[in-house]
Amino acid sequence: MLKISLQNLKNSDYHKADIDNLVKSVDELIYEIRDISHQLRPRILNEFGLVAALKSIIDTINNQNNLKGYLTTNYVMGTLSKEYELNIYRICQESISNIIKHAKCSEFFIQFLSDENQLKLVISDDGIGFNVSEYLSEGRSSLGLLNIRERAENYNGTMNIISAPDEGTTIFIKFEMEKIHG
Repeated sequence: MLKISLQNLKNSDYHKADIDNLVKSVDELIYEIRDISHQLRPRILNEFGLVAALKSIIDTINNQNNLKGYLTTNYVMGTLSKEYELNIYRICQESISNIIKHAKCSEFFIQFLSDENQLKLVISDDGIGFNVSEYLSEGRSSLGLLNIRERAENYNGTMNIISAPDEGTTIFIKFEMEKIHG
């Protein structure tokens, strides 16, 4: 639409009102693009780093729900590339979304720990749990769990789920540092 308007403007006597409308359209487009880009990589992640972004998600959940989240980490900012940080952020975001939708829990915990050999992400809740082997064998795996597994595997990570009815759920994700920095 913008291109057509510009072509029409080019082929005719231009009017101030037409130009004003185009400027307004461009401004709206810029705003929409900026909004989309922030959704792709949240501003807090860019400005303050991964730990602050994760704390922000958890603080929001703690303030809006009858649910308490906790973060334990020894992560040093800048250890991972921005791409890896975004991946970890999205894994945590998807996990928290699954917890809110399905776990019926009162607490959840995220442990994000790294050493010279591995990066470990452990996400657990005290919710209703489920039978993992039955769930996976019936092909009922949720889109959320599939997204988490894909994100882990796309970055050479592994994911394991431990859960049982009435015993909560724990997701273990490991990344080997040599594959991260290799």
